[in-house]
Amino acid sequence: MSWLQRSLFRRMLVCCSVPALCGLVILGYIVVGTYESAARSAAEQELIRQGKSINVALNQSDAETYDSLLASMEQTLQKRITVYDLSGNIAAVSYADEVYTNKPLHPDALNNLHAGGVIRNGIVRNEEDQEVLSVIVPWGSEENLRGGLEIQMSADSLLNASQHIREQFVWSAILMFILAAFASSLLYWSISRPLKLIETTATAHLAWSTVDVRHGPVALAAPGRPVVVHHARGPVTEDAAEDVATLRERGVDVWVVGDELPGGRATIGVPGDLPEHLRPLVHAVRLQQLALATARARGVDPDQPPGLSKVTPTT
Repeated sequence: MSWLQRSLFRRMLVCCSVPALCGLVILGYIVVGTYESAARSAAEQELIRQGKSINVALNQSDAETYDSLLASMEQTLQKRITVYDLSGNIAAVSYADEVYTNKPLHPDALNNLHAGGVIRNGIVRNEEDQEVLSVIVPWGSEENLRGGLEIQMSADSLLNASQHIREQFVWSAILMFILAAFASSLLYWSISRPLKLIETTATAHLAWSTVDVRHGPVALAAPGRPVVVHHARGPVTEDAAEDVATLRERGVDVWVVGDELPGGRATIGVPGDLPEHLRPLVHAVRLQQLALATARARGVDPDQPPGLSKVTPTT
């Protein structure tokens, strides 16, 4: 784990991304599982309803064979229909013109059928190796049970919908990782820049957000302790202006880097007209210039600051 210990940014990236990604994975499993269960249950209920309608039609038919009637129903309902007798053997099918094997019902399914119950087979593979959703409803009446009706529908729509949800979560995970990397870079910048100033100039520097400075750090504000405020016009402008006003009330000289704020002693602009979320890129340059100027003013060599080595042990 030395690769992680040697980089503050990597540690921040892991701390930001791993909990978020783990939470997203757990949420994804819950959402996909819940959707699959609900969608399959709704589809099975529809198959059961259609199976009961088919049962009524067969009971009312006086035809000697049901193949033609079942074939007509398959074209109308777009469902594959198989009729089983009480022995579990196939009595009629809606696909009589196709090649199929007379595969009997499983003994457990046959027992449930004799009990008059509905059998939910779930998603299975048919003889053509296609995934289908299958249910079996009783054929006949409570007084005269004649067998069972198996109704099958293609499971492609259910599986494709589930796959689509999974893909959405994968893309969400990628986007979340990118956001975590971006947030980690900003957090790393806010922590490491003052450290670089300390290392380069041998002076003490502390950094806080516009919100955090009001909770404790403001007590350090006093005349003779200058403050540099990095400001990009946007949602934080109101908070930054309030912080500057508070610092000025305490007699603190405030220099503003970026967009102007009322109460600042001076404003140092930044190049370009970047959006707020990209402004740290150019603000970092101003911090480097501040470190260089401070080091020179204190007679410190910024290229070889005292007590600073290329490699910093972290173990």
